[in-house]
Amino acid sequence: MLSILPSLGMFIVDVFKSRRRLEAENLFLRHQLSIALRRTPPRLRLRGSDRALLVWREDARSPESVSKFSMTLHESKHGTQNGKNGPVH
Repeated sequence: MLSILPSLGMFIVDVFKSRRRLEAENLFLRHQLSIALRRTPPRLRLRGSDRALLVWREDARSPESVSKFSMTLHESKHGTQNGKNGPVH
């Protein structure tokens, strides 16, 4: 019985709401419904150039690439390594 009282109270309050307020509430509820029913956007499609750039970035971050770069930099500064002439491969 006590659970019916709040519902009855809300009904009585709703009867006395102005038409403009009801229209605004209806508009707000429609907007919420459209957001709730909105589909997620389709998966992002990558082009060939996008994939190439991502692969290049990942390759540049790999430990092998970093060590090759540091060895090349060291050789360019010091000329030789381990007493040998020429670059080390």
